[in-house]
Amino acid sequence: MAEVEKARGPYKHTALGEAVAVAALTDDVPWMEACAAEAVENRERLRGALKALGLEPLPSEGNFLLVPVPEARWVGEALRERNVNVRVFEGLTGVGDALRIGCGPWPMMASALKALKEVL
Repeated sequence: MAEVEKARGPYKHTALGEAVAVAALTDDVPWMEACAAEAVENRERLRGALKALGLEPLPSEGNFLLVPVPEARWVGEALRERNVNVRVFEGLTGVGDALRIGCGPWPMMASALKALKEVL
């Protein structure tokens, strides 16, 4: 089983989950487009809020921002203590330490920003 799990990769899904995703992408295109537009809007709003904190997020077309932050490991741990989960990267070539902050619904992002302000 361990070898099968390795082959499945990090994004495990079921046949039902796949069918629901395909239906969402094909049967309700206006809903899917609205969700994508909201994700882009929230990412850019998050970018502006991070810049207001003196941070410089790297360019992104995804649903996350990579933000260079000194002592990212410590900042990430302090955020987790406040129920905010980010991915920590240390010593990235050309970037240094950074946090990968996923973008979600704005109330969740507002909570994450509040915690980040407390930590910084």
